[in-house]
Amino acid sequence: MRRRLETAISLFLALAVVGVGCGTCLLGTLAARGDLSWTMGGAQYRLWLIREREGVGLALSQTTAYRDPEGRLCQRTAVWFWLWAPRMGLQRVNYEECPPSGQSHHLWLGRTPT
Repeated sequence: MRRRLETAISLFLALAVVGVGCGTCLLGTLAARGDLSWTMGGAQYRLWLIREREGVGLALSQTTAYRDPEGRLCQRTAVWFWLWAPRMGLQRVNYEECPPSGQSHHLWLGRTPT
């Protein structure tokens, strides 16, 4: 019984150290670079620090590509803002963008057509 308890405690402490380490790396990277970005499941994500006069907090955006009824390659972005100064708040903003008529969609989006 004592052996199981020691193993469980060791495992818990190891997971806690790894979790804190990863959290520290995440916060350190955000503090140094100001943002993180990655692609997952066909969507582009970006996490960044907000340090403006109007507010301080974090923002997370998710951008996905789609074709509009005219066949243009467009992008839809959802942004979540978590502000803790001057007061706590959570806000979500959605917007869509399509290239102007006559402009190549892969140049506008910065990617090749799919």
